[in-house]
Amino acid sequence: MWQNARSTKAAEYDHWWDQVSNVFTPNPESNERTMIALSVRSVWDLYFQIRNYPKGTEILMTAINIGDMYKVVEEYGLIPVPVDIDPYTMAPKLESIKAAVTEKTKVCLFAFLFGITYDIAPYADFLESQGIEIIEDCAQSWRGLDVFRGSPRAKMTMFSFGSIKFNTAFYGSISIIRNEAQLVD
Repeated sequence: MWQNARSTKAAEYDHWWDQVSNVFTPNPESNERTMIALSVRSVWDLYFQIRNYPKGTEILMTAINIGDMYKVVEEYGLIPVPVDIDPYTMAPKLESIKAAVTEKTKVCLFAFLFGITYDIAPYADFLESQGIEIIEDCAQSWRGLDVFRGSPRAKMTMFSFGSIKFNTAFYGSISIIRNEAQLVD
């Protein structure tokens, strides 16, 4: 009896997982995969566990973010480097990003705040030429898949569904990971 109940639960979970995955990464042939986690911070932490950057590696981060995102970076002995944003667009200034990059820079985190989104293509052109990975923190910017799914040029786009969010599921996060076997496995 219990095995049948467990089998039913597993089948329900598999069906639910397939539905969520199909919504976020509808094309199984694409280079995108979906990851469900407790929070954006837990995904951010997992990213650094997998990457295992050497201590002293610099992580560019838009200057306004929650403190825990900086704490995760510091827990790994990495150096968060804040990048100024334009107060009218909430986007970082390209000149600030260029000025902040050093040979120790490995990642740039864009935090899309207050529901505002912007095209990261101008930044991506520069960052990719420097070998710097792009991560998007869209914890405050979920407005539906038909509106914004993040940039295809980002290595990972993280969405949050905490209870204080406009579109909530009480808690949890969903991340879209692109072109990255190491992060998916």
